[in-house]
Amino acid sequence: MKPGDHVVFYSGKATFEKKRDPLHKFTALGVVKDKEAYPYTMSIASASPSKEETWETWRRDINFLQPFKEVEIRPLLPHLHFIKKKEAWGLFVRRGFFSIPKEDYLTIAEAMLA
Repeated sequence: MKPGDHVVFYSGKATFEKKRDPLHKFTALGVVKDKEAYPYTMSIASASPSKEETWETWRRDINFLQPFKEVEIRPLLPHLHFIKKKEAWGLFVRRGFFSIPKEDYLTIAEAMLA
């Protein structure tokens, strides 16, 4: 990603901690800021109240577009060209950041900004 790139965030589940909490929505739109990627320590509470799990990941600062609404992916699937096998869409969107055609970004953004 580089400054000025537009990004769409997809959330497969509603909460990070729970394994089974399906959401399947596009949940945010934004533009990458000028700042470089930087390390960030993530943490979640573990099953033990006195213990916390942490790990380091990388972040980029994003200017989020407002206002927007979360949009379910399923109604958009027929219109998204970056998902070739519509019946296996879940496998494709789980892989982190990747480029999509501008046409697909505009389809998602139009639904979220409507």
